[in-house]
Amino acid sequence: MFKFLSGTLTGWIAARAINPDIETPWKPPTYDECLLLGQKAKQAFDHISKKIEELDTTDDELRSED
Repeated sequence: MFKFLSGTLTGWIAARAINPDIETPWKPPTYDECLLLGQKAKQAFDHISKKIEELDTTDDELRSED
């Protein structure tokens, strides 16, 4: 139950942080805000995956030179 509540709270805060020009922070996030949050999370995941892959490639090249 705690994991669900903490995940809900984190998602709510993240969605509210996208658009600070809302009339009340207690208003639930809109569908569009949730979609935007999902797109930003996917972009972050893709960026991190790319960086990890670059580091793995560099490590493999360094090991092959030894």
